[in-house]
Amino acid sequence: MKSKDSIFVLVLQLLISALTALSVIYLANFLSPDQYGKYVFYFTISSLIPLLTGLGVEHVFLMFASRNPKDIGKLFGNASLIKLVMSVLVIIGCFLMFEFIQNGDKDSIVLILIGSLICALSNPLIVSYYRVVDEHLVPWLIYMLAPIIFLAYLYFSDSSDFFLIDAAWAYLVSQSITFIVFLIDLLRRVKLSFDFSLVVKHFKLGIMFSVSQSFDYASHKMDVIIIKLLLGANSLGVYSAGLKVVLLFNIIPSSFHIVELPEFHRLSRDKNKLLNRFIDLRLLLIEIGCLLTIGLFINSDLIIDLLYKEDYEYASVILEILSFSLILFFINYPYYMLAEAIGKVKERMNIRIITFIITLIFIFLGIEIWGIIGAPLALIGGQAIFLIFLHGLTKDFNGGILKAVKDFGVILIAVLILGMIKVILMFAGIDNSILHSIVFLVIFLGIGFKYDILKGSRKLLLGLLKWNY
Repeated sequence: MKSKDSIFVLVLQLLISALTALSVIYLANFLSPDQYGKYVFYFTISSLIPLLTGLGVEHVFLMFASRNPKDIGKLFGNASLIKLVMSVLVIIGCFLMFEFIQNGDKDSIVLILIGSLICALSNPLIVSYYRVVDEHLVPWLIYMLAPIIFLAYLYFSDSSDFFLIDAAWAYLVSQSITFIVFLIDLLRRVKLSFDFSLVVKHFKLGIMFSVSQSFDYASHKMDVIIIKLLLGANSLGVYSAGLKVVLLFNIIPSSFHIVELPEFHRLSRDKNKLLNRFIDLRLLLIEIGCLLTIGLFINSDLIIDLLYKEDYEYASVILEILSFSLILFFINYPYYMLAEAIGKVKERMNIRIITFIITLIFIFLGIEIWGIIGAPLALIGGQAIFLIFLHGLTKDFNGGILKAVKDFGVILIAVLILGMIKVILMFAGIDNSILHSIVFLVIFLGIGFKYDILKGSRKLLLGLLKWNY
């Protein structure tokens, strides 16, 4: 793996995610749970629309430009023109729709939608260009502007006179300025052109990418939509408070995805090298995922108490459950990349649609039976099913079930250590989550490195020391 690039991206994305998390937590304290729930709901819906209308152009560009660098100008020109035209059409359609539909929040909805369309032009579209040319520093430094501007907007606003429409303006302004900076830098790097024959050639694949990506997003956001519809904005605000903490850590596998996906495509013609790269990445993400999952589980009460006001107290229960979805999310990433690299885009799309339907049913049933905590339980079940399907889809390239079971053994070791520590501290009458975390970390890392169980982490550390891995 290209550990140096991955770590650069990870550090920058951690900074961006920390700033983004700070901005949404700050926003939650500006708004009531009801208004915050509405913002999350409108933001979630508006973020789905660019995926449906983008026709998968950034994925087509990433795949073919990684394999044929000489066509970068034409491929990116095609992607940019299609994305821009579709975005303008969506905005026009939105204005026309609200001529016939009355909604008290329509101004906020329109502003958030335009902000989401502009955001999609910056990332993933423009960022995909930097990924192909192996420039992993500049795009994330520019993208960091968005949460900084959002925070600045909040800082200079009056919290006692701040409403949903103000949050919508903050989002639109932050995304617009960031896009302008991206555009200035991009136009000095690449000469864009347009090749209609390539549009026709890649159109079908682009549609599959678009559908697959839309269901990916919907799968991760359907809980938000269903909770809003069934339980209301207040419940959604509380649920989202716990969810945002978990989402902060999703940028870790995302960082490896940003750097490693082009490499997976370049190795797609060499099965052995692709297999080794996949196994290394899977093992590393399992190990990191274990540490974070256990850490969030142990410290859920403390985290929510530190970040939110009393209205969000129940979010600690949500965070405790959702922490177990994190490890599955981490493990799914390398499988998802592998399926794309070996040309199983259509099959992956079908699996995602099937899993989406199953998870949707799980969420409805879960909320009906257990209330708000049914949603995170359903998500965990859906992610587990998706992982099983992906493993089957890529079975000829992922090392087989026995290798997977061996790698997943790290999870069992982590759970056993957690249970042992919990029992010991309980009998000792100690109820301190920070102490619990420290003891777990010391034992888990000590055993892991002493008996060479944490092979992925060891390899990453050695690679960082050599800057070549």
